Amino acid sequence: MDQAWLQQRPHLTPLVRILDAVLKLADEQYEQGRASGDAVDYGEFEERVARITAKVEQDVHKIALSGLDVDDRSSVSGANIIAECIVLNGRTHHSAVLS
Repeated sequence: MDQAWLQQRPHLTPLVRILDAVLKLADEQYEQGRASGDAVDYGEFEERVARITAKVEQDVHKIALSGLDVDDRSSVSGANIIAECIVLNGRTHHSAVLS
């Protein structure tokens, strides 16, 4: 990934950190598999993968939702808008913070 491109997009910083953790998790499992001939608890690894990829999905949605242009006539320009929920494509998403 081009560092200059990322530096111009500070809103992606949380996603960069979690994707770095995904890469480290994959590498750790790869190295562990190569280093020993012992049985590997792949179920535990799958649980770790599920948790970390759920975090990736959460961060992607958080970033995408933070970029929405919300028309709230009662808000002060530039202020954060805290929504109880937002409906996108018929699905309700709770506790979204939009700025």
